[in-house]
Amino acid sequence: MQDRFVTVDEASQLLCVCKTSVFNLMKRGELRRVKLSTNKTVLLASDIQSFIQRKAAEATPAAA
Repeated sequence: MQDRFVTVDEASQLLCVCKTSVFNLMKRGELRRVKLSTNKTVLLASDIQSFIQRKAAEATPAAA
């Protein structure tokens, strides 16, 4: 299966956070970036999905 690239804008929409938060996640190493040129950064869609799954697994279940 071939992965696809998502832009920082798309990643921010998928994660429901601002672009600054996406850049901070990349800076902390929580998301991997792919630098295509000096002004173009993209992420792998599978990395976004893995990040969401990791965060969901870390979440504490809500009290019933």
